[in-house]
Amino acid sequence: MKNISTILISNLLALAASAQLMTSNGAGMTTTTGTTVTVKGDIQNNAGTTINNTGSIEFSGNWINNSGNNCFGTSQGSVTMNGSAQTIGGTDSTLFNNLTLTGGPKTLLVNAAVGGGNGSPTGTLNVGATILGISVDDVTSHKKFAADHQLPFTLLADSEKKVARDYGVLHRMLGLMELARRETFIVDPQGRVAKHYREVDPGSHSKQVLADLKVLQGPATEPARPAVR
Repeated sequence: MKNISTILISNLLALAASAQLMTSNGAGMTTTTGTTVTVKGDIQNNAGTTINNTGSIEFSGNWINNSGNNCFGTSQGSVTMNGSAQTIGGTDSTLFNNLTLTGGPKTLLVNAAVGGGNGSPTGTLNVGATILGISVDDVTSHKKFAADHQLPFTLLADSEKKVARDYGVLHRMLGLMELARRETFIVDPQGRVAKHYREVDPGSHSKQVLADLKVLQGPATEPARPAVR
């Protein structure tokens, strides 16, 4: 198994206003592939509302689902919550396909699910970060490893060990062999290391990183140190 150091680059999406509030009272709404609905405010879905979303919905306010159903059914579009502080609430649970969380903290007031309503989940939860895996092995080895394990992120080759050395993850075994430790760094939009994990447990690490990203994307509580360039 490769020892892959992981770098997550947190990013923010720009807003493009088309409405300040969207309320649907039992209507059926469709977004087609390649189209985007952007709301600078709340989206409220009232009784009977359904959304067939194969495009993209972006909003900065709260998500309120009082529709009596999960809103999206089996549609496979994307929803982005990009406000400074938002909630997912209402009287009914929402079933998102692809859900991206950026900006400030998000609060869940009612049960919600991500992955879509198809037999096999097709969607993903994106917490506003780009995942980069870096290993000191060569490109050929990376291609096979990524294909064998169906990695959902980019794997970069650091054959000359420059990045591993700059980030301080190299160590010598028995004084002879130079290896890279499996560590993770979260890098913020300003290029600073916001979090460094020296110990990585593959079984629980992703949950810990997701939890920390939610905290880091809220109001800053302590300064971060510059990333190695």
